[in-house]
Amino acid sequence: MKVDEQFLMTDEQKFETVLFDDNGNEVSDVKEAYAKTNKEEGRPVNNYILVNRSEPVDPLGRYRNPEFKFRRVEQLCFDNYVQYLKTKEDRFLRFARRYIDG
Repeated sequence: MKVDEQFLMTDEQKFETVLFDDNGNEVSDVKEAYAKTNKEEGRPVNNYILVNRSEPVDPLGRYRNPEFKFRRVEQLCFDNYVQYLKTKEDRFLRFARRYIDG
């Protein structure tokens, strides 16, 4: 199931969100984030990357657009995308594109 980024936290939903900026560093503002992970008690970790029309957003090639959405992805895709943000090596972005649909 593909999920857009809007989550409302209730008292019953206790999860921690970690956001990553265009350099792969943790940030607190969602407007600066290109990737995020949600950890909820007793549930598997959910990973999200910023996409534009089902393609991972390249922070070097495009400006930040409010129409970009977070998309839930598998761990392998997420790891490669965050590695790309940290190193700016194109091969990691290619791997993330390859694994975006599982």
